[in-house]
Amino acid sequence: MSLFGTEPLTAAYGRKHTTLEEAQADFNKDKDFQTPSGRYTNRSDLAKMYPHLERIRVRFNRLEDTGYVLFKAELKPEPEPKPKPKGRPTVTWNGEEYAVPSDREIEQMLWDTAEAIDGCRVEPDGTCPHGAPSWLLQLGMI
Repeated sequence: MSLFGTEPLTAAYGRKHTTLEEAQADFNKDKDFQTPSGRYTNRSDLAKMYPHLERIRVRFNRLEDTGYVLFKAELKPEPEPKPKPKGRPTVTWNGEEYAVPSDREIEQMLWDTAEAIDGCRVEPDGTCPHGAPSWLLQLGMI
């Protein structure tokens, strides 16, 4: 199968791969790569365009070397872990951590619409369509 103009892929957005294994890891995580024509693509895009593709050539080691990363369309990319909020208390809801709003933000929620844990706007004593309670409910203030 001819992939003229598609390969070799290079890491996008300033990422650098010193080994083929690093390129394979980023490819499996569905990170973007750049084609020789300057377009951006990732494993998911390639799976749609080339459903029977088994491998694709990538550049690594300061673009001096090329090698093949294995392409397995059935792989699901692992989600990037969310960074934990620093310096403020957190609340876990539905398996994710959310930073507790500041005292000033909570005070504003008492007089206006409030924010649910997941960021939706809700009534101070309400829940959003996703089921997340307002911060005032979650913190036991209402």
